[in-house]
Amino acid sequence: MLASPDIDKQKLALAQAGGHFSIARNLLTKFEKEKGFPRYQPVLEVFNDIDVVSSSNITDLVNQARERISGYYGGRSVLSLTTKFLCLKVKSPV
Repeated sequence: MLASPDIDKQKLALAQAGGHFSIARNLLTKFEKEKGFPRYQPVLEVFNDIDVVSSSNITDLVNQARERISGYYGGRSVLSLTTKFLCLKVKSPV
């Protein structure tokens, strides 16, 4: 569902994965509300900007995605969340 072009399906996938992996707590809704974002919208923007994942660029992609997501959510450490969500999106171990 995270690879779907349907934004609502992507949000549902993030919500389900966040609950399943117990990582949604890292994405405090207060930061989304302060900036007027729907739930998970900043995360979707980051992941939807990622085009090609390969073994040669995976470390840089994970770090860039982590930094961007962290910036939306008050500087929280989101490495575990980033790698889990990215793995679901690209369907390959990250």
